[in-house]
Amino acid sequence: MVKQALVIDDEEPLRDIICKVLEHMGIASLPAANGDDAIELCHMHHETIGLIILDMNMPGKNGKETYAGMLPFLQSTEPLIFMSGYDVSDIIDELEIDAPWVFLQKPFTISIFQQTVNKVIELKN
Repeated sequence: MVKQALVIDDEEPLRDIICKVLEHMGIASLPAANGDDAIELCHMHHETIGLIILDMNMPGKNGKETYAGMLPFLQSTEPLIFMSGYDVSDIIDELEIDAPWVFLQKPFTISIFQQTVNKVIELKN
């Protein structure tokens, strides 16, 4: 069971909703508003992070740069949910990810989000 998720999205209302839904699912969250914050949180809490939810289109460091910055601190087994309102499949393919991952198209419903979280966690097991 995942105990803590790192939630990275520059849109505060969406980030807050994701964190509340995760809390309802019994998963604590570490919210990050940008790539630099996410990398710092990953560095500080890498031992307890069991899920990463990453927006691919953010100002400053984008999702690809953020993921690359977090890699030195990850076990490379943490499941990932990549989010975007755009098709970013080419960018995700470039990352060569060993961990289980899924792509979640924005906008999405709370129900779809919960299903996606459960799916990516099951992929790890």
